[in-house]
Parts: sequence; structure tokens; C-alpha cells
Amino acid sequence: MYKIDKNIPAPTGNSRGKYPFEIMQVGDSFFVAGEELRKVKNSATGWGTRHSAKFRLSKVTEGEGEGVRVWRVE
Repeated sequence: MYKIDKNIPAPTGNSRGKYPFEIMQVGDSFFVAGEELRKVKNSATGWGTRHSAKFRLSKVTEGEGEGVRVWRVE
């Protein structure tokens, strides 16, 4: 059985995702330090499918250390 709560405000719908896919233009890229390629790729694929965008990802080592670079290609 679940307890029903009343007068609890719903969250506003203006929170952004973890990665900046929605503000990227074709040719833009960003670096995610210390993240697994699989996790970032799953996010990029899901967002791209819902918004008709394509991304290319690569595991890289940059000034911040190892991580993932994400490019918007379409």
C-alpha cells in the first residue's frame, strides 16, 4: 500500500540534462573528464534519437586527464 501525500509541489520542468547536447551546433564538441565512454555514448545516442542529431565519441587524454570527447556531427 502507498501513502498518498497532498500539497507537495511538483518539480519545475526546466532542469537540463547532465551533458550540453541541446545547445550544441554541428561541429561543436565537449570533453568529459573521468567518464566511461559507454555512459556518455548511451546519453548521446538517446538524446540524438529523440532530437534527430548524431554524435561521434572518442576516448581521449587531454589536459584534465583521461575522458571522452563528444562531437556533434549532424
